[in-house]
Amino acid sequence: MLALAIDTALEPAVVGVVDLAAAKTRSERIWEGGRRHTRELAPTVREVLSEADTDLEALTLIAVARGPGSYTGVRTGVSVAKGITLALGGSVPLCGVATTSILLHKAYAAASLKQGPMRLLAALPAGRSRWIWGWLNPDEPWRELGTSDLVNGSLDQLVQAVSRGPAMGWQSWLCADRDADLELGLAGLPGLCWPGRKECLRTSLTLARLARDRLAANERSDPESVVPIYIPSAEAVGA
Repeated sequence: MLALAIDTALEPAVVGVVDLAAAKTRSERIWEGGRRHTRELAPTVREVLSEADTDLEALTLIAVARGPGSYTGVRTGVSVAKGITLALGGSVPLCGVATTSILLHKAYAAASLKQGPMRLLAALPAGRSRWIWGWLNPDEPWRELGTSDLVNGSLDQLVQAVSRGPAMGWQSWLCADRDADLELGLAGLPGLCWPGRKECLRTSLTLARLARDRLAANERSDPESVVPIYIPSAEAVGA
């Protein structure tokens, strides 16, 4: 199974071609897209296909990160993925994966091996000094965090949420890409484990694997089923 993975929900952007049968990334680009996703994504897709010595017709799966994240980045990634699927006549399944699932996936098995109560915390920047976060218990079945599981708030509110953990008898295993503001805000907090702070957790291989698993669970795999996830702030909801 040959998959094209597209993740422009956050910085850096990630696009790659993955051989799922061999569990190997054949080509990948990780770059700071900024606000240039609309110009750079399509050429980058062509580059990774060429580097992998393949083309669109050889794909058997298209995986795309559907947010939450950057409004423009999510919209661009989903639109390009849908466009490719439609250009192929709908013959290749398209599967959207939540950004939080991509961040949490690598830590899910590892955290369950830790001693003591542990909760996985997915956190990602929402722009304008705001963050989106949600929790997953590693001793419960794997699931995708829904909109009702996620909070859009300030960094101070995120710090307060993490700080309450030890008093309630559990630690937080943070699943977030490297970020200077986040690292500074969470520095020295008791009960916080952040093993992946120096790496990008969002890879083409992880996204493609999650999409494959969703297909195996008989989830819908058509363009209409891939809907971006946007989490408004509490202030916006109450406005």
